[in-house]
Amino acid sequence: MIVSRRPAGLADDSPSLAALSNREHDILRQIVAGRSNPEIAAEFFISVNTVKFHVANILRKLEVRSRLDAAVLFTAAGSGGSE
Repeated sequence: MIVSRRPAGLADDSPSLAALSNREHDILRQIVAGRSNPEIAAEFFISVNTVKFHVANILRKLEVRSRLDAAVLFTAAGSGGSE
């Protein structure tokens, strides 16, 4: 069973990271782990298009241009630990 929750150590004073939904945090952790959209879709039992939608929202909310930039920001905030 997959449980949506924000990672411990999330920097709450970072408005961009705090703006992410629980599902967006789940998706971002998968991006940090190097997973592709189809792998993420299979993990969460959602469509690839839904993953793309979440990724686009993550990039917009974090004000970054790529998955790599989002992963670096997330990890730099101390939130990139894998579970």
